[in-house]
Amino acid sequence: MSIVQSEAREFAKVPESIFTKNGEEYRDLPYVLPFGKHQYYVPVDAFRSACKRTNQLETAENEDDVANLLQKNRERLTPQTLGKIVSCRAPSKWYDSLHPDFLIQLEAPDGTSSCYTTFDVEGYPEERRILRLVNGSIAAKCFPMWKKYFDKNNIVPSNDRQKKRMEVLDWNKKEHCPDRPQLSPQELKWPMVGSIPEIEKGMVKSCRVDAPKDKPKGGKGIKKNSQDNSAKYVKWEQFLDVGPRGTYVVTEMPGFLRVTQFNAVSEAEPADEEEPAAEEEEE
Repeated sequence: MSIVQSEAREFAKVPESIFTKNGEEYRDLPYVLPFGKHQYYVPVDAFRSACKRTNQLETAENEDDVANLLQKNRERLTPQTLGKIVSCRAPSKWYDSLHPDFLIQLEAPDGTSSCYTTFDVEGYPEERRILRLVNGSIAAKCFPMWKKYFDKNNIVPSNDRQKKRMEVLDWNKKEHCPDRPQLSPQELKWPMVGSIPEIEKGMVKSCRVDAPKDKPKGGKGIKKNSQDNSAKYVKWEQFLDVGPRGTYVVTEMPGFLRVTQFNAVSEAEPADEEEPAAEEEEE
């Protein structure tokens, strides 16, 4: 893990090996942690464990590669597939992205910690800088599965760096971050992205594209002008002639509605005219 300095603080940044692997020129830019509506730089001393690689699902160069990817039930990582993974809470969607080589564990001075991973999308090099939180419920499912996989295949760490990455799989929310979803960079007073102009002036833009949400047509899931849907969802309906607005009151009561219709002003008896109040005489 490399670092970048500013205002006497050191911030962790994407390892140089990631750029080398992709045949790119090295750039000295730090990781960023999304939190609420902002992003924050992460001090290097907050890294309990750094990742070795960045998630980059295999790229299909030809039809044979596409067939291989389909056999493995894996998709090419695009802005759309990234959106599917990040917005999903199904452990099966996250499993491949949580190999220890992809994991990052951040730790606060009080010993609480959170786990993250990163993604590398072809054509969007800035994406690899963005730390993606590993939800506690997802970690609870996927981390034991990875530990079981390593035990079954007799895979053991051969050096201290591997050991530290494997230890991230021992993380669980109840023990390591019980009181909040993740570490709070605001409480830890980590610098906000954009607050140090010599690094960058604004937030890092993600290429993530979320799938559009299906909006029901006609309100409450019932399509307008659809007799099939009406027959399926509507038990009965009644239209009442209630006259102009202000001449009726609808009262909702347990099990039924009461509609009260009043006479219009022109139909009502004329109201008694009040005599004007006598003016007080000045003394």
